[in-house]
Formats: sequence, structure tokens, C-alpha cells
Amino acid sequence: MTAKIRKWTANIVDIVEIIYALDTYKCVDDGDDTLEGLSDYIGYFLGADIKDCSNSYVCMKKRKGNSRTYFLDELSRRLNERMDREDEKSLQHSK
Repeated sequence: MTAKIRKWTANIVDIVEIIYALDTYKCVDDGDDTLEGLSDYIGYFLGADIKDCSNSYVCMKKRKGNSRTYFLDELSRRLNERMDREDEKSLQHSK
């Protein structure tokens, strides 16, 4: 099976949120890689040119409002909505 090449199509700062979250949670190689190594790998894997991960992080920290992780928050919200819709469909089909 040949894998299709994928390309990150959201903003770079969005992928930086994911990278910092993965690094913080230490869920890739138990956190043994550097932030730069993780950024390089994910950038390569998703075809994203992540030039300055730390600068994007500084911008994230300066965000105002209830949360500074806009993209992660939106991912969570949408995934929960998807599961709710699927649950609702399952209930309707089981009636």
C-alpha cells in the first residue's frame, strides 16, 4: 500500500498548538525528543514548513480571553459534537 502524501492546510500556529500539547503531555517517545525534533517530524509528516515554533508559541501565550489554545479547543468541541451526532443517530435507529 502506498500512502498518499498529505499536506497541513490549517495555519502553522494551529499545528504548533498540537506540537506543544504533545510535548507537554509527553505522549511521543515518552517526551524524550526535543521540541525541535518533534516539530521537524510532525512538519515532515504533514508537509508543513514550521520555521519558528518558539515564536508561534510566544504569540500563543500573548492571546487574550478565556483560552490561549484556540485550535485545540475547537478540535475538542467539534469532536464532541461529532460523537453527539453519532450517538443521536444510533438512538434514532434503535427505536
